[in-house]
Amino acid sequence: MERTGTSTAARQPLTRREARMIAEEVVKLLEAKGTRNPPEEYIDAKQAAEFLGCSVSYIYHNMDKIPYTSVGGGRRKMFLKSKLAQYANRTERM
Repeated sequence: MERTGTSTAARQPLTRREARMIAEEVVKLLEAKGTRNPPEEYIDAKQAAEFLGCSVSYIYHNMDKIPYTSVGGGRRKMFLKSKLAQYANRTERM
C-alpha cells in the first residue's frame, strides 16, 4: 500500500503490520545511535542493601539521605537502582 501523494484528509490509519515495521526501524536507528535507555529498575530495601553492600538496618536508619519511593500506602519503600548508584558515588567522595 503506497501512501505517498495522499492528502491528510484521505489518509487511512496504519495497519498493525505497517506500525510494527516502522517501530522496528525506529528501534534499529536508536540502537545504532546508542540512545535506547533501559527501563528503570525498582528494588526493595533488602535488594538495595545488597546493591550498596550494607545492612538493611543501615538502609532504614539513613532514609533521610537515601532516595526512595513509598508504595502501598507509604508502608513499602522502593529504590531506583540508578538513584542508589548516584547515592553510592556521592558517599564515596565524602
